[in-house]
Amino acid sequence: MNGHRLVAQLREHQAAILANTNRARQALAEGVPDDALLARLRWEMVRLMSAYQYFKHREVFDVLIADGNSNEARIARRLKAECISLGEEVRRFVADRSGTQSASAQAQRGQILAFIDRIWEHMDYERRAVIAILDPADGEAAHVIPPPAVQAAQRVG
Repeated sequence: MNGHRLVAQLREHQAAILANTNRARQALAEGVPDDALLARLRWEMVRLMSAYQYFKHREVFDVLIADGNSNEARIARRLKAECISLGEEVRRFVADRSGTQSASAQAQRGQILAFIDRIWEHMDYERRAVIAILDPADGEAAHVIPPPAVQAAQRVG
């Protein structure tokens, strides 16, 4: 397993998701957003998150579960479960807002922005955990007090 390459791919997936959420933030900041734009961004988010989830499961988590040491496998199982949970949350959030009028989307602006923040926080946590396991020499994972899965991964690395 080439940890450096996998971390680079993970960052590419995350960059696409962050670009999508930044376009949503911008649309909400500019006033009443266009329904068609918000719908496109919502479903693009589902597509991007699904591709990201598939990549992480197939290329990172499942490999660590099968071939990693016991600590790496335990951490990978936890990260995979958290990933599945967030994926379901994203799909529910998008489905609940599909067909919403612009005025309603603007009224829900705070909820939408809070959900975007949740996605960003989770991806930051996940990136640090994956780096701690796959590319500990990167050093990015160590600069912030990490969640438990990251701390456990750093003890392994």
